[in-house]
Amino acid sequence: MKQKMFVLGAGSSKDIYGDFYSGAELFHMVVHYFFPQRKSNGIGYVSDMMNQISSNAVANISDDELLLIREKLWERDAHDYVQVIRKSSHATYSIDKFIKEDLGKLRDDLRKRATIWIKASITHLIKGMEYAYFESEKKFSQYQNSWIYGLIKHAEGIGFENFCRRFCFVIFNYDRLFEWCFMKYYQGSDFDMTALRGIVHHPYGSLGALVDVPFDKNNNERGILQKALGSMTTMYERSDSIDIDLFNEFAERFDLSHIFFMGFGYDKFNLRFFDKILKNPDILKSGTGRNLSDELKVLLNGKSIETVDMYCRMFYDGYIKKELHYY
Repeated sequence: MKQKMFVLGAGSSKDIYGDFYSGAELFHMVVHYFFPQRKSNGIGYVSDMMNQISSNAVANISDDELLLIREKLWERDAHDYVQVIRKSSHATYSIDKFIKEDLGKLRDDLRKRATIWIKASITHLIKGMEYAYFESEKKFSQYQNSWIYGLIKHAEGIGFENFCRRFCFVIFNYDRLFEWCFMKYYQGSDFDMTALRGIVHHPYGSLGALVDVPFDKNNNERGILQKALGSMTTMYERSDSIDIDLFNEFAERFDLSHIFFMGFGYDKFNLRFFDKILKNPDILKSGTGRNLSDELKVLLNGKSIETVDMYCRMFYDGYIKKELHYY
């Protein structure tokens, strides 16, 4: 039996709940999380919880070093914004690239502490957004207007066990919105969370398993954030071979007929995971996003991916459903 793979980026979560952050928005928020100055009673953050969760990351960093890190964040954020305004670049600068390229120029101990601090900020932001979504979705209003609702209804129509035999998902987001939507919809039934986890792969980890880091907990609980922080990595933190080996081990379990990229930024570093898949001419590849640059098309083996500049919901309703019609 052939399977279809969905590759989900930040835009796929944002299309479900508009307040979730795109990659560029997450970078911008981290910039503003980075405290402007020291306070007389210690280091100042956006909240006492952020102060506690991040205290180890910035221990023994001088004022000049704090200023240096903050200036690097601001410079990169401003540069990216200007490039987009000038329409000279469609790509946005990710926080992962900042850690690799900008912080990579710093001495090792300072880079490591700055990286931990930034990851703590990301954790705080995304966990808070999960809780905000949980609070807003008690009536399922936005949820039912999203692409994932259509996918879940499809799973219901063909049976969840059958669904798990026909689909797999590669999720580049740290949030667990995808898993929570399925769990919420099937609550009170014989929903098999283990089966869902078996067809989902987060290449850089996530905030953790829902049983360990509950979706409906806010980001003001120290223990929750510590667990979440320990479950995620940035794209450059681990060796390429470990990440790619784990991905290939996951992907090789499936005999793919299609691969759909949804809300995905086509970052070259992320696309390295799909080297084997993209070279397979028998797999139909399509996705949301702007037309790819010539440089990227070379990386993707010519016209390997057909991209459609539309929202995930439009892409699902107008394109993917046609590919599911025989199920």
